[in-house]
Amino acid sequence: MADEDNMARLESEAALIYSSLFLVVLILMLYGIFVGTLFKTIFMSSMGHVFIIIMLIMTLITALEIIHIYRIYKCIRCYDIQRAKKLNSTIFAITGMIFSGLITGIILILLNDSLKLNN
Repeated sequence: MADEDNMARLESEAALIYSSLFLVVLILMLYGIFVGTLFKTIFMSSMGHVFIIIMLIMTLITALEIIHIYRIYKCIRCYDIQRAKKLNSTIFAITGMIFSGLITGIILILLNDSLKLNN
């Protein structure tokens, strides 16, 4: 039981770290678009507008997922496994895989399995 708790804690920490790194990369990409030399060519074209809107949406969803992962992490850290099970779901892991990167989604799926093993 203690090993499963430690594994769930490590997985939640890893998911939090990877999703935070993904958010930093998204923010840096948006900064590069607005300030960089590609501003005129990307922002002035219609595809540039679509790209910027998609990047902003991904940044917002990633930020919301980081908040959600942190709630799961706090529950696991306080040994409230039942609440962590309620917060984590397969659908959340799949959206994490789509919007917060492949590694984050895989870690969230592993976390979901680890939480299911805890009784």
